Amino acid sequence: MQIIIDVPEEKQAFLLELLTNFPFVSIKSPYSQHTNDETILTKNELVSDIREALQEVKEHQAGTKKLRSAWNLLDEI
Repeated sequence: MQIIIDVPEEKQAFLLELLTNFPFVSIKSPYSQHTNDETILTKNELVSDIREALQEVKEHQAGTKKLRSAWNLLDEI
């Protein structure tokens, strides 16, 4: 069964952490390139990606890292 859940941004990390602790749940990556076989992140990959993203946010908030603007990101697409 597939379920799509709309979660407020401030609760997403918590929910993903919770869901990845269930062995019967697999999370499909919403941001990866999909081919005929959809890419499914492993629990460790997902947790690693979330930790890396949170570290980048902390560095940005501390002023040690400059993040790209949304306009620059859209220009790449």
